[in-house]
Amino acid sequence: MGSDNDETQTEMATEGPLTPSRPTGFVLFLLPLLSIGCTPEPPPGIDLAAEAQMIRDLDAALSEAAQNRDAEAFASFFAEDAIQLPPGAPLEDGRAVIQEDAAGLLGTGVRSPNSDRFSL
Repeated sequence: MGSDNDETQTEMATEGPLTPSRPTGFVLFLLPLLSIGCTPEPPPGIDLAAEAQMIRDLDAALSEAAQNRDAEAFASFFAEDAIQLPPGAPLEDGRAVIQEDAAGLLGTGVRSPNSDRFSL
């Protein structure tokens, strides 16, 4: 009594349990080669270590501004015409509005019209 299941098992047995199909083997062969080619060298004159350090320094300065509750320093990281979309709140258009909202959020006494969204 032959069934479709028996035929499938017979076909699988002839290929061998650990033998990848040709397309799979080809992809497994090319994958490492493609990943090597996807790692570009930095442009000449760019010091990636210095760039990474600059990003870490900026991140530390932003965190320090927030920890010190310095809304002006915090807002200085935004362009004059920046637009921010806080979750569940209207757009904040411009550095001055972002600074005002940051002051309320950081607890420096200035309250933004948007700061009531944080009440519990």
